[in-house]
Amino acid sequence: MTQDTLAKAVAATLGFEGRIAWLYRDDAPEGYATAGAGHKCATQADALLLPWQVAGQPATPQQIAADYQAIMAAPLGGAAVNSHRAPPISVSRNNYVRDLFLQAAAA
Repeated sequence: MTQDTLAKAVAATLGFEGRIAWLYRDDAPEGYATAGAGHKCATQADALLLPWQVAGQPATPQQIAADYQAIMAAPLGGAAVNSHRAPPISVSRNNYVRDLFLQAAAA
């Protein structure tokens, strides 16, 4: 992915998606785990591919799996986004949207 393509993809996505640095269940009927700017993690394996952090350090696969499972047990929709207090696991706030695009492009 070129820098120009990346910049255009990020700008286009941010035009209609929110910016959430942690997992939440979206309001689709399937209730997918989602993060960043609408980055769907349809499976736990998808979530494991992303650059998650805990207290500024890389998250372990066990931490990511536990968070994914907790999110999938949560109610559907925006309430999960709004009620999620300081998340223990998140994508780097400095570049999380860019990071999600780069990670997805590399997969």
